[in-house]
Amino acid sequence: MDNRNKLIHFEAQRVSSVNARGISYYEINLVKNLIQRARFKYEISFFDYHKEMENRRIIEERLGKFKDYVRFYECNDISYKDIIRSSAEGNLSIYQGQEYNDFVGINGRVDLFHFMNANMFPLNIPDNSIVTAHDCMGIIPGIRESFSETFQKSFVNCHKFLEKNKRITIIADSESTKEDITKYFDIEAERIFVVPLGIDHDFYYKQTDKSILKKYKIVEPYIFYIGAVEERKGVFDLIEAYRMIRKRYDGIQLVIAGGIGARNKDKYEPIIGAEDINYIGYISDDDKRALLSSAEMFVFPSRYEGFGLPILEAMSCECPVITSNISSLPEVGGDAVEYVEPESVEDLAYVIRRLMDDEKRRRDMSNLGKKRARIFSWERCAKETENVYSNVLRSVT
Repeated sequence: MDNRNKLIHFEAQRVSSVNARGISYYEINLVKNLIQRARFKYEISFFDYHKEMENRRIIEERLGKFKDYVRFYECNDISYKDIIRSSAEGNLSIYQGQEYNDFVGINGRVDLFHFMNANMFPLNIPDNSIVTAHDCMGIIPGIRESFSETFQKSFVNCHKFLEKNKRITIIADSESTKEDITKYFDIEAERIFVVPLGIDHDFYYKQTDKSILKKYKIVEPYIFYIGAVEERKGVFDLIEAYRMIRKRYDGIQLVIAGGIGARNKDKYEPIIGAEDINYIGYISDDDKRALLSSAEMFVFPSRYEGFGLPILEAMSCECPVITSNISSLPEVGGDAVEYVEPESVEDLAYVIRRLMDDEKRRRDMSNLGKKRARIFSWERCAKETENVYSNVLRSVT
């Protein structure tokens, strides 16, 4: 089936996010790879109230040369915050009775729409849509509490919309996320296609740079964590486990990178700012690569993930990984990482100690991780996404 004249329309708001992490990272890399492969025609829409955020400029910079191969539709009448608020409230009056394509002024026929974030999207999307679901954090007890009430309501209302509109197809990042969707919502498994995320192997590779360690006052050996500083990530379990084993290893540091959520800042800052923790805050991707490459191990004891990009990045940089044996993490880590029970500080301390005492095992894990990471790529993600497009198009013709 020749699809080169079929038009796919992306709502790719997060391509313009200031911090290209997580879902933004997915959107940027998937869109670039799809455009580069040119198996379909593509166009993009986004929101920027009165152009105050300069989203068009940011998107064009992120897409680079690929921006010249797509048409842009920019809605300047409302902001994406208005979209999120309307989804949370279930208030469709913002769309004035129009479907998405009319609301943003799309000209001509679109064969498929792809909305890339099931947590929040306009509740006027047409039936010929595909929506990517990254996780179920907005509804899982013990996890959802980390997020604002607005986020939780938007998450539930968007998935209720998908329940009702059965012609809409869903892409999930992992089998775990697919199972969660069918568990918490009345959505048939047959509507959900699993497409794993990828990694840029030209960027994430082992590259030691001692100047980066000096920049952050890091002394080897060190244990590394990068991610949100929140309870759901298990970072405080890691701190406790580190304190249980640090006296055994002379001078070992725990280095923590990432942002503290504004809602928990007062609660977490005193913990993360303790004298025995080297908290370095947000860091660049270049610095992250260097710190992963030199760490004794990367420890990511998260209590829930929709995919697990951080452990994939660590494996690609040949850093031994310890992570939790729950949700999607075993799908990513396979047999290349060590697993622990989430929320078990004793188990985590034991596995850290065992790895610290076994240099050969760490070398073996570095090699296994590098090999495992090669399975995942943005080209593979793009190819499998194209397969979903083709399957959906076949079903409607």
